[in-house]
Amino acid sequence: MVENISIQRNLILSENVSQTSVLNIMKSIYDINYDDDTKCKDLINFVREPIKLYINTYGGSIYDGLALINVIQHSTTPVYTICSGSAMSMGLPILLAGSKRIAYKYSTILYHEASTMCWDKLTTIKQDLKEVERLQSVIDKMILDKTKILKEKLDDVKDKKIDWYIPADEALKLGIIDEIL
Repeated sequence: MVENISIQRNLILSENVSQTSVLNIMKSIYDINYDDDTKCKDLINFVREPIKLYINTYGGSIYDGLALINVIQHSTTPVYTICSGSAMSMGLPILLAGSKRIAYKYSTILYHEASTMCWDKLTTIKQDLKEVERLQSVIDKMILDKTKILKEKLDDVKDKKIDWYIPADEALKLGIIDEIL
């Protein structure tokens, strides 16, 4: 017999992307999947209700963002990503990870080149540079695979060393989001 305990399916990322900020979100996604898996076994006609991840972040750690993206993309229960204010920098790929992507009317999304703080011996700086280039490639591939944005546009933003601010209506046209609330 499955207990009828309501699990919170509304999750919020409203700070910089870090180990700390993604930890509880990842744990909640795992817990919801476990609960849903159990209910699928025990209840006839059980339907998984989506998890809603509300995003309002200026970005942060690429590694921690990728960890959250991995969890979102491997969730059996669908995860809807909703930009409630900003999905900037690492927030953009997290937004793209959702099975349904939504933004509020006045939301802002931002793309820019990956950044790092390199200091050390020349050899270490060269290693760090290769790793940042690899991470940039991973992020760009996600964007190119999940949107209508062309590689030339991403290259232009990086060549000009600018921040590309994308309002919700433009994000909809570019396929970054599926719907505006």
